[in-house]
Amino acid sequence: MPPIRAERLIRLSGSRDGVEWGKGCWRPPESTGAPGLPAAAPVRRLTAHPARNHLAGRSAFTPEGDALIFASDRDGPTQLFELRLQDGAIRRLTEGHPVQPFSAAVHHGGDKVFFARGGAIWVLRRSRLEENCVVSLGNTRLGPCALAGDWLAAPARQGRQYGFVIGRTDGSRWDFIALPRPVARLEFHPVEPEWLEIAFAGAPRMYRLRRDGAGLECLYPHGPDERVVHETFLGPTGDLVFALWPHALCRMDWESRQVRQIARFSSWHPASNPSGTLVVTDTHGPDEGIFLVDPVTGARQWVCSPEASNQGESWKPEGQQVAPETGWETRDLSWEWTHPHPLFSPDNSLIAFASDRSGTPQLYLATVGELPPPWFGPPPV
Repeated sequence: MPPIRAERLIRLSGSRDGVEWGKGCWRPPESTGAPGLPAAAPVRRLTAHPARNHLAGRSAFTPEGDALIFASDRDGPTQLFELRLQDGAIRRLTEGHPVQPFSAAVHHGGDKVFFARGGAIWVLRRSRLEENCVVSLGNTRLGPCALAGDWLAAPARQGRQYGFVIGRTDGSRWDFIALPRPVARLEFHPVEPEWLEIAFAGAPRMYRLRRDGAGLECLYPHGPDERVVHETFLGPTGDLVFALWPHALCRMDWESRQVRQIARFSSWHPASNPSGTLVVTDTHGPDEGIFLVDPVTGARQWVCSPEASNQGESWKPEGQQVAPETGWETRDLSWEWTHPHPLFSPDNSLIAFASDRSGTPQLYLATVGELPPPWFGPPPV
């Protein structure tokens, strides 16, 4: 498949604002303050276009921390954009068929961004604005990409068979690994990348298996009445943190599988900083805001209240609480745009998140390096 190259012309079309900026063209900054948003840290809004703007994936910052990769349907079909943090300028990175929302992963080198589009995985080179197909998987539905060095994987469905696809970023050694249930997400172990943590839809959720598909084993047996969600590795510690929604933020030892409660509150989408010394999480049911959490002591610091609508029937704290049985490849993602999904910058000083408080999902940035001491919060339970 031939590469898609940068376009230098600005084209007029039927986009949301009447003008479609050509791929590679820098748009004026949309960054403003965030008046009325309750916060302990300085917060600014990064986007303002009346479209669905959201973080492109779980590794949305560039390694240098100078830019943020996000997805938006501001020009029609969902595409990837780059926001330069120094001045707020925005440029479109991709074009053509729509990018799968939330599927992108920034390579550790910073120039390459991998993402799912249709039944294929693509790579964008930011320096050349060139898009190339890494691997075409035919009639396959794909979920969010996960990276470990030059290994790449994504949840997948081929016909009636669930599983994931895995291979090298140069397009070699690609396989479909069949699994018995739909896969919600997956992540490579940060220290031992021959292992993956697999999150199945439904219960029990947390499993691990080797890169070749061998050794599938459950990490945490639980029933459908216990909502285990959004697990992720705690930096290079190799431990997992996850939300036992809406009751607690928990930590699991990868080797012993011992689980301990870090703090008792309605943690929802936890994410680790690169060193594994802090966790950032939004909350829901009740929504108390975004917090920084010490994974050792459980002490937490309130950052802000994003005031997102947090839509989705499966996230109502009252009544039915059974986890959905569908994976990313079949789920309606319309409500995901209304969730904050906070993420750390590489240097731990910034937190990016989304909020639809203005009516459409926009990106925000909190400067947590300026939070005043001391931290506050309930003692660990």
